[in-house]
Amino acid sequence: MALAHKGLTQDDSTIEYVPCSFTEKDKIAFANYDRYPLLQDGETIVADSWAIAEYLEDAYPEAPSLFGGARGPTEFLNAWADSALHPTMIKPILGDVFEHILPKDRDFFRQSRTERFGRPFEELAAEWADDKDALVAELRRALNPVRTMLRSRDWICGPDGPAYGDYIVFGAFQWARSISPTALLDESDPVYAWRGRMGDLFDGYAETTTMYPL
Repeated sequence: MALAHKGLTQDDSTIEYVPCSFTEKDKIAFANYDRYPLLQDGETIVADSWAIAEYLEDAYPEAPSLFGGARGPTEFLNAWADSALHPTMIKPILGDVFEHILPKDRDFFRQSRTERFGRPFEELAAEWADDKDALVAELRRALNPVRTMLRSRDWICGPDGPAYGDYIVFGAFQWARSISPTALLDESDPVYAWRGRMGDLFDGYAETTTMYPL
């Protein structure tokens, strides 16, 4: 979405997308980094979503701004998403993630998530599956700051249009849609309507990357 915002996807022949599974670290060995995403632009290699956004903003200043003069507040939103939104969103869909990843990655996923959450993966996945309705409700409560903003305007980043702050939150929902049919939002929720508007951006560009409908 950041690339599209900057107008860099208008000629997709100049872009190569390289999908990587959890264990295909050999694909990114050139970057001396072990996580996704990575961006390679000519000789420049940038790792981490936030660092990539900053790079695109600074390397292509003539293109529409990702931050609109609000880089600091947007970085705060990014930190909130990493520390609050993502950990809450994973809970009701953890089992769906496991079912959708490649079989060769399941041992890695099981072990790494056991280490991350401090409990055996199967035990935690079963518990969260049983509590799915309550965990979806917990996620909806966590979205209250976003919901409050969207009651009075169409976009998180302002009344005039979306920016990188919108893409941060939307990216979490796109990830969830890629691997789970679980309905995370009520259709009456302003966040639900916003998510639909986001999906329509750039001629529906985001709709080419998901499995499940809005």
